[in-house]
Amino acid sequence: MFDIYLKANESVYYYFSFVSGNMMTYSGNRNYNTLIAGLKPNARKHPGSNSRKPYSYMLSTQDRMVRFIERMTGEGGNENDQINLDGLVK
Repeated sequence: MFDIYLKANESVYYYFSFVSGNMMTYSGNRNYNTLIAGLKPNARKHPGSNSRKPYSYMLSTQDRMVRFIERMTGEGGNENDQINLDGLVK
């Protein structure tokens, strides 16, 4: 299992989470999110899955990404704390 959050600026960011053969991804780029979400499940597999361990990919939820950021920054955690999400697509 791993999570990666890459952020160039407030509107350019990509999140990836890999768990048990599933790659989940979310971005500030709406076209990217639309492309991933619009693929049929059979098209969401690694093209070389016959020779490698197969995995599939799908659109993650924004909430999953936010929870990862909260864990890494120490923000959030109780209802009085607020994580700074300026620039994130809501």
